[in-house]
Amino acid sequence: MGKIGRGEMVDNKLLDNLELLTEAYAQTDRTPESEEAILAFEEKYDCRLPPSYRWLLLHFGSCHFLDPWIDSIRDLDWAYPSFVENYKEYERAYELAPRRLFPVGGMGDGSTVVEDLGTGQLLILLHDCAGDDPFEELAGSFDKLILEQISTVQPF
Repeated sequence: MGKIGRGEMVDNKLLDNLELLTEAYAQTDRTPESEEAILAFEEKYDCRLPPSYRWLLLHFGSCHFLDPWIDSIRDLDWAYPSFVENYKEYERAYELAPRRLFPVGGMGDGSTVVEDLGTGQLLILLHDCAGDDPFEELAGSFDKLILEQISTVQPF
């Protein structure tokens, strides 16, 4: 279990892979987010970051090892309100059932990566969807996605 802020704890597969995370992040210029920046974001938008995403940002920062990238708080400050507004259009256009989604990153083609807060699953909200369902499954969880990404980063 690891602390994620405000005294909350999270059971997190990323904690079991701290050495691998540290090695992967050593090859980047990413820095951890401050608790203050995360709290200010959450207060500004009256929301809570998903626990594993919050933990990663607090301890390591955003990442872009390969697609998808994971947003920083600065990126999220413009991506979150844009997602909230755009998703209303998706709901109408595709007659989607209500879901609790949170944007955590993006793809190079303009698609948004979201965490389904009900299931923990990561989905791609397709930018240019030609079918009946604008979602594509990406990973079973945020932790699984990050572990897949960092396992591809080879130390020098």
